[in-house]
Amino acid sequence: MNLLEQEEINMLLDNNNQDGTKYYAHLNSRGFLFKKETADAPPRTFGTRVVEITKADYNEISIGWRMVEGVWVKPEPVHEQAAVQKDPRVVRIEELQKMLDESDYKIIKHLEYEMVNKSTPYHIAYVHDERQSWRDEISELRIQLKSN
Repeated sequence: MNLLEQEEINMLLDNNNQDGTKYYAHLNSRGFLFKKETADAPPRTFGTRVVEITKADYNEISIGWRMVEGVWVKPEPVHEQAAVQKDPRVVRIEELQKMLDESDYKIIKHLEYEMVNKSTPYHIAYVHDERQSWRDEISELRIQLKSN
């Protein structure tokens, strides 16, 4: 037997865990690898799935790989998604809604002051008119969006 044949046999033995070392992969509930280890006895599972793997798999796979029907699947590289341009009307609706949300406290404060017969720190007619103009603009923008 030449040196090359012996190396191939050794590699086959190692790949089939014939060297006596056992290799394990810990998988989460969705089958993703989150830990790998070598051990003399099967490791504790702690609610995860532990599978015995080959030395070749142990050396090749890494955190994030997934086992699907007994086959290791390498995660696809994450590409930055192109920024999705929102319709400017949608952006404006979000801005107006935020303005309404942020001014809610004025209405609440006004009601609270009124309940204890105190004068309010805000001119409520102005606050109401401003908020109503925002609601009207939101309604108009929504109508435009529906018609497209």
